[in-house]
Amino acid sequence: MTWIDWPRMLPEIPRGWTPRIIPLEDHERIARRLEEIGFVVLHLTDPMKSERDFHTAIARLLEFPDYYGKNWDAFHDSVADWARRDDQPTAILWSGWEDWLRSDLGGFLHTVAMLVEVNQLPRETVIFMPGPMHLDFR
Repeated sequence: MTWIDWPRMLPEIPRGWTPRIIPLEDHERIARRLEEIGFVVLHLTDPMKSERDFHTAIARLLEFPDYYGKNWDAFHDSVADWARRDDQPTAILWSGWEDWLRSDLGGFLHTVAMLVEVNQLPRETVIFMPGPMHLDFR
């Protein structure tokens, strides 16, 4: 299994569990740097406003099987299978999440909490959320 000390190589990114928000203007630079240090970088860019939208988008991105049930139990099973396919360190950059945050805070936060479990996979996986560092909820 390959592990990369990305926090040491990208010291400007806050420490802690992923997912973590990074400034939108740093998105491309961070993606390039992650590739340089050995990560496969996947971009989750589908517009979404619900957990169902998220399940559809993540299933497409990670090539989940056609029978993927688009629920959290199925997510755990499918993401674990995805992680076992190989041990290539992977970074997922999820952009375009701001509208969902504004329209369905509970569903959005539940999804982010579920993504924390991705850190427990047998494959090094980090999730970054390029976006604004301040949001207006008015």
